[in-house]
Amino acid sequence: MTSLSFLFLFLQYIVGALLIIGLSLLAIAKFKVNPVAVSLLVFGACIAAWDILVFLHRIAETAETSLTILKLSSIISPFIFGFYFLLFLNIWQTRKLNLLCLIPSFVGGAFSTENINEVTPGAYGWSYRMQPISQGTALTLYGATIAYMLIIIMVLVYLSLRSPSKNLRKRFLYILTVFILFQVIGLILTNVLFIQINPDFPPLGGILHLATFA
Repeated sequence: MTSLSFLFLFLQYIVGALLIIGLSLLAIAKFKVNPVAVSLLVFGACIAAWDILVFLHRIAETAETSLTILKLSSIISPFIFGFYFLLFLNIWQTRKLNLLCLIPSFVGGAFSTENINEVTPGAYGWSYRMQPISQGTALTLYGATIAYMLIIIMVLVYLSLRSPSKNLRKRFLYILTVFILFQVIGLILTNVLFIQINPDFPPLGGILHLATFA
């Protein structure tokens, strides 16, 4: 790995994590402790933890260490979606029922490491290689992920159309646009397509998560 590659990873993941933590704490200071601010704080903490783990996975000295750290980051990843979902549900209406949206995150976390069994060296450190898995596990893992994304999109479409105030409708439309651009399109293209084809492709997950958070 070159010095420029390391700097790219450091700025994206470590500096990005610090920015997200700082913004989360500012939100708590500004809006005090309430369900929306707490949801934002935990959402940010999940992204920051994921950023740090991915950075460590990329720069690890051995493939075994890299793979272990990557699996930990993969367990956290579904909770980024979950707390993002919880955040905008609490923006719309704060209620304990909203916590049910985290159930798919626990399912995703349980199956998230099933197809991660290999890492390969590249221009930006270690990158993972998706491995074939059983049909049942594939249906559970990929089906749940796609269904979760579709549910989030449908709920955001509903909220952007049916929220009582114009300001809320604009806010949910913005969240919907950001989610589709950076999470659905951005992460799928980079993680599932580009990096799998070319391990030297620059990772963009940290940038995409920061853009979603901001």
